[in-house]
Amino acid sequence: MASDLSRTAQGMLDRCLFQRTRAAARAVTRLYDNELRSIGLRATQAVVLATVAAKGELSISALSDELEMDRTTLTRNLRPLEDRRLLAVSAEGRHRTRLVSLLPAGEAMLGLAADRWEQAQTSLEQSLGAVGVAPVRKAIAAITKSASRAAG
Repeated sequence: MASDLSRTAQGMLDRCLFQRTRAAARAVTRLYDNELRSIGLRATQAVVLATVAAKGELSISALSDELEMDRTTLTRNLRPLEDRRLLAVSAEGRHRTRLVSLLPAGEAMLGLAADRWEQAQTSLEQSLGAVGVAPVRKAIAAITKSASRAAG
């Protein structure tokens, strides 16, 4: 009985896309976090700043959709950026909407972050090799689309 359970568990682990994508995500996050640590940002925070800079002022809902991030997680990521005056979150407006905008200090921080992000990005791309980058991007897009569709 225990050996059957052990084989079943091992089979789950060997095939588990959840575990494998989470492990890959943690490894990639560590690489970017290590590069950004010297300026006091985490990779998730740098992506929030970059998204607001690229898209302009966004509601929290629109920003969470852009980042494919749950609103609670986004709010947890916004708080330290707001505390550091890198971005502003407006008071609730019409339809209970709060808007996120980049402040001048956030623009300056994003400039610093872009250099460090480039180092992490280049390191990973070089490690994967020119032939490896495109299939990884394609696989990530396919996994995201398939899992989103399956989740409903």
